[in-house]
Amino acid sequence: EVSNNNASNTQQSAVTFTTDGSNDYYIVAEGLNNAGGTLELNVAAVAAPVDFVPASLDFGQVIVGLQSAVLSAVLTNGTTQPLTINSTTLGGANPGDFLVVESGCAGNILPAGGTCLVSFQFAPTVAGSRFAQLTETDNAIGSPRLLFLSGTGLPPSPLACLSKGALTFTNQAVGTSSVAQIVVLTNCGTAALTATNVFF
Repeated sequence: EVSNNNASNTQQSAVTFTTDGSNDYYIVAEGLNNAGGTLELNVAAVAAPVDFVPASLDFGQVIVGLQSAVLSAVLTNGTTQPLTINSTTLGGANPGDFLVVESGCAGNILPAGGTCLVSFQFAPTVAGSRFAQLTETDNAIGSPRLLFLSGTGLPPSPLACLSKGALTFTNQAVGTSSVAQIVVLTNCGTAALTATNVFF
């Protein structure tokens, strides 16, 4: 109950409350001692603080045929009520280029302040900009939530990978040879690698 008995009508009353999105709510107003007048009601609905952080994942440039590092986002239930997650669906322009590594949100009920994790890899099938989005639906105001995914596929190409970035030899007497150390060159790319020279 909010009371305002200011005779000059210069005082304004305000009330805030939290809804769970599953009920109807009513505001009933009546004049003090059956007094008449004009009631101005301003209602501002604020979406429930349920968000993915970060709101987007950019995987950068990845050669077609290879996979990116894993990137993750956290969904937080910032409401005061349990959050029922009904579904998570990967869609958008190029969903086939993004691999779901971890889907810890679908079907969960998050308590107030609870979180869940989703993780992806980017595995482009063609060169160019690629996009997708994860759509999450729940029982709170503001559903659905969107997590945007993006990356750029690079044309198939060779990629030289060395098994060691540096070699360290122990002290060695003049005129003697140390134990041999081996460095392996691997083609980590998706096209043929031609080695023309090795320089020291």
